Amino acid sequence: DVRQRTTAELVHLLHGDNHWLATRALVEMAHRRDASAASSLLEMAAQTGDEQLALRGLWGLNAVGGFNASIASTLLKHPHAYVRYWTVRLLGDQRSVDAATAAMLAELASRETSAPVAAQLACSAKRLPAEQALPILDNLLDTDFAENDERIPWLIWWGLESKAEEARKQLLNLFASPATWTQKARRANALRFIRRWSAQGDHAGYGAAHRLIQSAGPGARQEVHEALRVGLSERATGLHGIGQGGLFGQQAAENNEPQVRARQFEPLTEELSNYIRRIWTSDPQNITLLELAIRGNVEQAYSHLLARLEDVDP
Repeated sequence: DVRQRTTAELVHLLHGDNHWLATRALVEMAHRRDASAASSLLEMAAQTGDEQLALRGLWGLNAVGGFNASIASTLLKHPHAYVRYWTVRLLGDQRSVDAATAAMLAELASRETSAPVAAQLACSAKRLPAEQALPILDNLLDTDFAENDERIPWLIWWGLESKAEEARKQLLNLFASPATWTQKARRANALRFIRRWSAQGDHAGYGAAHRLIQSAGPGARQEVHEALRVGLSERATGLHGIGQGGLFGQQAAENNEPQVRARQFEPLTEELSNYIRRIWTSDPQNITLLELAIRGNVEQAYSHLLARLEDVDP
């Protein structure tokens, strides 16, 4: 029974081939929180000959409360990828790190060659405050993973989008520049932000989307306008069920059932509305621009659409 072993004996079990006993030893260490084992566990974690032993040492350090920023600074340079992976994971679990550690994570993101570690960097960044997260995500955008991996680009977006409101200004500083539109990963996320902020349906979101649109060059205009179109179409007013003439509500609905509230959104800002009017009037036959004009309440767009409908042969 591992519960009868001394802490030193528990550490010794981590060196064995019996995975079940090693796992039980780690659980018992977590119950005891005996910091006297920290030095032995750090030695295990720092050695580079056996990746599994290094992982057990790291997990043991965390279990006894010995994992800290100083140890993390060493283990982030460990040659075994999954030691770096778990170091990043445990730092993210803290929800905030010191400035030096945040800088190390950002630096690791710029040079990491392991896909699992890059993925964990993106996931941990989401859990950190924006000022610590954005440099990590920004550096990940410049890696091959951001363009060629199947999953990591979405994990990066997951982290970026989580800061869309609290760090809108910082995100605009990252993306609202001509350089954004020349790099595949940055361009993709800028388009997502146009869609996301315009769908938000308030003046802050419209303003952020408009600033991103203005930073795009002529070669990106079609994609930009499509992202804006989709975003404005997603300003939902609420989900409504299949109509039954009120019969269900009158006869079957429980009184305590929550009522679906319509989601309200604000009219476009004057700047975005003027932009939409200008691009539509420059190409009034363009269907995407016509829809934008209608969603932007450009008065002439309605009469133009009606005229087009009248010209359609029955």
